[in-house]
Amino acid sequence: MIIHRLTLMRNLIKKTFLIIDTADSLVNISCYNDKSDSFENFVSTIKNAQNEELCDKVDDILLKNNLKINEIEVFGINIGPGSFTGVRTGMSYISSILQFNKNIGIVKFDTFDMMYFDIYEVMMNEEIGIIIKLSQNDYYLKSYPKCEVLHFTDIDLLNKKISCFDKIFLSNPNNEIIHANKLQINQSSNIGLQRAFMYYYKDMYYIANNEILAPFYLKEHY
Repeated sequence: MIIHRLTLMRNLIKKTFLIIDTADSLVNISCYNDKSDSFENFVSTIKNAQNEELCDKVDDILLKNNLKINEIEVFGINIGPGSFTGVRTGMSYISSILQFNKNIGIVKFDTFDMMYFDIYEVMMNEEIGIIIKLSQNDYYLKSYPKCEVLHFTDIDLLNKKISCFDKIFLSNPNNEIIHANKLQINQSSNIGLQRAFMYYYKDMYYIANNEILAPFYLKEHY
């Protein structure tokens, strides 16, 4: 089902698009140039430098591909959860461009799905959990294939819950999470970024005049 949908979307998307992920500590950018049918990717090696790197790296990618920002037809954005400053950096960048051109499509996806799409091909028949720690004793777990999100403030309850999973994925190392034989660290990648964008491309929409592009802070369950 997922493979079919991704393949279908890849063949149907005939637009130049730019995908941005600043929710993690590393900036992750992917640009598809419809004119040349080519991708240009970038993943930062400098942590927590979203403000310094995002604009410069987007400009570099556009210049290298002989593109201008007004030629981007669709923006993809990771709306979080993740770094508060990082998420808002990506949102602010796209929002500033939308002030001048609202005829740009928006495709939103979250950090959980971006991590999942990076590894789903080898985990298709297994039940996995993806954990994101937002602050001390503040954990969110999303299970696949059920796509259920749970909130934990008690590390013992979290460890009990994840004991039933085949594999557990984290964005960063965490010594409080047990079941070491199931754990795997999964950092940002262009593969997960592109797949999440393509999977949710069917939900593309356009910002209305008074609408605000809002981050996903996980203050409420969904």
